Amino acid sequence: MLFSVLFSLWFLDPRGLLVLGTFIALAFSPTSAQDEEGCWFREDPNSAGDDIVFTPLGDNWAPSSLCFPGIDEFPTRTSASLSTLRTSSVTVTVSITSLTTSTALTTSVAITTTTTTTTTTITDIVVETQTPYIRTILRHHNAHRANHSAPSLVWSESLAGTAQSIAETCIFQHNTTADGGGYGQNIVAGAPADQMGVAVTNTFYNPEVAHYTWYGSEPDLTDFVRWGHFSQLIWTSTAEVGCATVDCSSHPGGLQNAQGQPSYFTVCNYKPPGNYIGIFAPNMSAPLGFPSIDGTFVCGSNINC
Repeated sequence: MLFSVLFSLWFLDPRGLLVLGTFIALAFSPTSAQDEEGCWFREDPNSAGDDIVFTPLGDNWAPSSLCFPGIDEFPTRTSASLSTLRTSSVTVTVSITSLTTSTALTTSVAITTTTTTTTTTITDIVVETQTPYIRTILRHHNAHRANHSAPSLVWSESLAGTAQSIAETCIFQHNTTADGGGYGQNIVAGAPADQMGVAVTNTFYNPEVAHYTWYGSEPDLTDFVRWGHFSQLIWTSTAEVGCATVDCSSHPGGLQNAQGQPSYFTVCNYKPPGNYIGIFAPNMSAPLGFPSIDGTFVCGSNINC
């Protein structure tokens, strides 16, 4: 039996955007549990058809700090299959010093500059549609992906349609099961449709890129809250993206779960999804050192816009 594993996190970035990133993967679906000492991890059946085995969490595996309320599964460390971490929604303060179920939200979205080494000098960005919304999303995604030697994403109307239906609920939470699932997802509150550069560059990339240092190896998952959106954005095997932004100001109750935030809800879906444990090394390439950009980035002289 297969099921979608949800890997989610909440992040309040310095510009006041509340971000929740999640990534999914298919895995076998046993019942798993927790105890007071730590979590349990699953060992998948091998090719011989052995039964699924549950083994107590060892000191050399995921630390107890990852056993937040609601976590019911940790990644397998067998080679039989690839699985991803599953958590309940956890809100993380901007300082990453505490984990709570809610946090105060700022009331504005600001376009800011950054000193993070990111991207710009690119010659092969391909933009396949001329709508300003889609062009901005592809431009910012692909600028950063080029800086990490990842192929350009193309726009998926299917993923965008699913994102639209999720955003129209005006409930700021993940939904990676709509229309059959099978995609990764980043969501952000507070950015109107004409500020997708802020949503992608100033929220998913610039605040997180410096926190990822495990190029060529597997990362330390205890630090995932600091770089999980970034890693999905540049994940080499991801090929498509589709996003939608909805103004929930006229919706009863506005944008739920994001009180105090401007009522714009953006959902971006990615396929194939990133953040598979065990294959970070081939999917996360170090930055090439392209000049940095911020949310206002429009077009460099050598970029196909």
